[in-house]
Amino acid sequence: MSKTAVVAGAISFDVSEVGREEVRVCLRTSVRAAADGAEYERFWEYFPVEAAWHRIPRRMVVVADLARIVDHYRGIGNGRWLASVRRVRPYFVALVRTKRDERCAWLIDDLMRHSDHRISVCGSTNCDEEVRECLSAALAALDPEALVEVRYSPAREDELWVEFGDGLSGYVDWAAIGVRDVAGSFVRESATPGIRGKAIELTMKDGQLFEIDSLSVRSILDRDLAREISLQAGASDEAVGRRVRAARKYAGLTQVELGERADLDQAVISRLENGTHQPRVDTLERVAAALDMSLADLLAFGRL
Repeated sequence: MSKTAVVAGAISFDVSEVGREEVRVCLRTSVRAAADGAEYERFWEYFPVEAAWHRIPRRMVVVADLARIVDHYRGIGNGRWLASVRRVRPYFVALVRTKRDERCAWLIDDLMRHSDHRISVCGSTNCDEEVRECLSAALAALDPEALVEVRYSPAREDELWVEFGDGLSGYVDWAAIGVRDVAGSFVRESATPGIRGKAIELTMKDGQLFEIDSLSVRSILDRDLAREISLQAGASDEAVGRRVRAARKYAGLTQVELGERADLDQAVISRLENGTHQPRVDTLERVAAALDMSLADLLAFGRL
């Protein structure tokens, strides 16, 4: 297993397919202010061309009128579009500004599916609060710790190549991930980053979807994260529960509300807080995300 660390660059963005100049100016200002964004004007030129994919920055937000995105989508073809998305990993913000954009709305579901859900649709005619919220979602999807690439090669059948938004990358094997016993049931070529890069998604031979939490994969390549998880594992269940309860109350949430945000039953939250449930790391990560915190901050919450 190898490891390569690369310093992540700023967010890059393209607004060339927004048809209103004043909106483009506002978008440029918003992205530069929020993420030290750098404008990149050749995205649509390179996006359909496999040989040019490496020229597109790794953390790319593309804002465009929905109708213009649809024009590119139809011109490229859904298969090539999906392949390009999975290789380049941009995040799209589609603006519904005109009647033509509205007439393209029936294609949104297909566009979402073939974009791995890396798209937000904003029904706004101006660069207003709704558009800024869509931009925030796009920037969150480009989290440096999110998976941006997963590759399988038959030449290394026991491993996957993974890369994160901050450039951390390398090969991880099925045993290290903890799925060796079921790896034979995977369609290995199907491996791809899941929604917002929080998991590796694989299709099983029976058609079911299997997910591998990105945190467990990242810890194989990141020694500091591995130590953090090890320290968490050494903490008592009661101590972890106290920190979760304190963080929840600080956020002003009930157990039911936290469970809804984390997609967990209220009973799980209750057992977790009472120290009667030994939590998995991915469960704690979901709780942390629901509280808008990192896992490290959750595990340290309330400590002096």
